[in-house]
Amino acid sequence: MLWAHGSRVSRLPKDRCSGITPPDKMPTRAPWQALSVVLILLWGHPRATLACPHPCACYVPSEVHCTFRSLASVPAGISKHVERINLGFNSIQALSETSFAGLTKLELLMIHGNDIPSIPDGALRDLTSLQVFKFSYNKLRVITGQTLQGLWNLMRLHVDHNKIEFIHPQAFSGLTSLRLVHLEGNMLQQLHPATFSTFSFLDYFRLSTVRHLYLAENRMRTLPAGMLQNMPLLENLYLHGNPWSCDCEMRWFLEWDAKSKGKNSQCDSWMPSPYRSGNIPFSSMPVLLCLGSA
Repeated sequence: MLWAHGSRVSRLPKDRCSGITPPDKMPTRAPWQALSVVLILLWGHPRATLACPHPCACYVPSEVHCTFRSLASVPAGISKHVERINLGFNSIQALSETSFAGLTKLELLMIHGNDIPSIPDGALRDLTSLQVFKFSYNKLRVITGQTLQGLWNLMRLHVDHNKIEFIHPQAFSGLTSLRLVHLEGNMLQQLHPATFSTFSFLDYFRLSTVRHLYLAENRMRTLPAGMLQNMPLLENLYLHGNPWSCDCEMRWFLEWDAKSKGKNSQCDSWMPSPYRSGNIPFSSMPVLLCLGSA
């Protein structure tokens, strides 16, 4: 073997060449080691493992868009790192207890415009980061005491235009981030005084954090006395389109309305002639049917 020293080229003794490997016989482990490092890094990077469930579209890794896909069920294979899901306007007829299992980072869930009649207890329990839940235009009939449990960060709830007939008195218990509730266009006939309480202490002290409540277009004739006393933060209350009795049982509401900041409040009444006259200002209620009970 030849070796260079300054400007002179010499031949290396054979006994000095025994430990030198020719270039064509050099080991090729280095490239494989580098590839292994890259694979390990990719495996540990959450965005690299995100998959988009068929037939949805995922324009960004944190979102899943499945609107108008004629889906009959919630698609499988949704990544645990997804933050926003839109399943609106499909043909989903049922949810299972595991439909949204493990989606602890989900912040927005839209599943409006489907045919879902119920939400299994515990189906939403993993959605601890959820802030907006849009379930409008389905066929939901009951909100149990466990339906919404686990949604500790929920701020906006849209369950309008369903077929809700009953809401458990503790349905919203623990949801202290809740600010807006859409319940218009359902089949509610009555409510419990504690229905919208999100915080309670020893079953004696109850408080609601709801600021905007939509109860229009239901079947309620009266509201329970005391329900609004637990809602000191309430800013907007929508009650139009209900067959209010507008009698003395609603007198407490007249007093509450006088103290509130609302203006031009009216009672959409269903009353026998000669009292029935459509929309009646609350200020006229004592003159109407309270005289008949004297």
